[in-house]
Amino acid sequence: MLIARWTDFVARLEDQESSRNWLIDDYWIFLEIRELIHEIGHDADVIQADEIFRSMLVRTDIKHRHKDRKSEYDFWNYGYPKNASGFFFQQIRLHVLQES
Repeated sequence: MLIARWTDFVARLEDQESSRNWLIDDYWIFLEIRELIHEIGHDADVIQADEIFRSMLVRTDIKHRHKDRKSEYDFWNYGYPKNASGFFFQQIRLHVLQES
């Protein structure tokens, strides 16, 4: 179920219109799902979705989730989707980029 939710999330994120009105909290919930997939050892089951998601990220120099962790494996906690728009992008500007 977690794997299907992550894969579906990535597919929906590719469609810019479906993410325009997301809250940043909704986005972060999906990042927590990816975190759980890692914790239960199923990274190999989401390789294709991860490749798509990773290719969509920009500003990967900014870690906005689990900032206290000094790790490299959790690429999903960095940056934001390059096609973010609308209210979702406003939320990213405020909470990820920390712009006012």
